Amino acid sequence: MARPAVAIEYIGAALDLAAEIAEDHGWDIRHDPELLAWIYHARRPASWAEHIAAKPKGEQFEITRGTMGDWLFDNRQYVENAVGRSGLE
Repeated sequence: MARPAVAIEYIGAALDLAAEIAEDHGWDIRHDPELLAWIYHARRPASWAEHIAAKPKGEQFEITRGTMGDWLFDNRQYVENAVGRSGLE
């Protein structure tokens, strides 16, 4: 991970895996950067799969205060100013 390009690919693959696991259980989370950031920092693939499998359909996700997802929610404008807006929204 010493090279930024490698780190970015690694993180992208991890976020894609989290989204694929969610899709396997009927959830589309690809357009929710705060949730993806929380998953990336708070869950391993197996624990995420277990969590999403038990989540009732339609129930809102809760991002734990003090986590990366919470930081991103509070600082989204800062991130967008640095790298631009997401083309997914």
